Amino acid sequence: MADKASQARQSIYSQTSVELSTLAVTYNYLVSEIGRVMGYGAEPNAFSNAERHAVERTLQSGLRQFYYPQVIPGQEKVHRWSFTTPLGTLATVAATDDYDLPSTLSSIRGALTFTGDNRYHNIEIIPESRLRYMRSSNTSTTSFPIYAAVRPKSGGTIGTAEQLQEIMLYPTPNAVYNLEYRYELRPATMTSTNLYSLAGPEHGETILCSCMAVIENDVNGPEYSKFMLELRRSVISDGANEGADNYGYNGNGNGSGAGYNGAGGTWHGHNFNTTYSGTLWD
Repeated sequence: MADKASQARQSIYSQTSVELSTLAVTYNYLVSEIGRVMGYGAEPNAFSNAERHAVERTLQSGLRQFYYPQVIPGQEKVHRWSFTTPLGTLATVAATDDYDLPSTLSSIRGALTFTGDNRYHNIEIIPESRLRYMRSSNTSTTSFPIYAAVRPKSGGTIGTAEQLQEIMLYPTPNAVYNLEYRYELRPATMTSTNLYSLAGPEHGETILCSCMAVIENDVNGPEYSKFMLELRRSVISDGANEGADNYGYNGNGNGSGAGYNGAGGTWHGHNFNTTYSGTLWD
């Protein structure tokens, strides 16, 4: 199978069934290449139902292997792609403190911020148990939100549909506040109508190599080695878009200035927490 994969890539530019008008690695392109390597030919319209299902399963496995990579050599933790973190919005309702999050949301990265004329501090994400304790200790508190926590949403859908999540705010909002946040997206698969991955053409070869490695099914094989090389390149390239959201407050420490509690005191009035890759550091 490894020889077939190598031969397929060598003949990639002789392909006529799928036009290569841009550098984008589309659904049609991937399906054609996967079909070629699996011995079904390069024309997706000629696949049988069984062959198409096999190709689709291979594509989905290849995408999962790319979107959720293992820790690569030289890295301390799993890489989180910058292109899977879109901006989400939330409009609060007075006297409502729990809100459903999008079904495509995996986790929130970093703090929530106010938009428009609402010039308040960032809303810090804290452990859910801590926020529950705050609510139990101060049941009647209402104002603009200061803290938030995310938890799985309970209900009758557990086990019958994808797990949803909700965000808890504290104190309970006393008015409409427009909030924004970055979140980790659960990527959709590629289809004949959803032609493009989230990654863009700069990572297209990595996705193709991931699919070839799935077909090879050998972590010691040449296709898997090729995939790991491309994955490393993609991670390093994507890392240029990552960094700390905030390095903490760095200002006048001489005991003067608005918001400072005197010599030896602490700065207040701003919630500029120190974060790195979406993780809050105390």
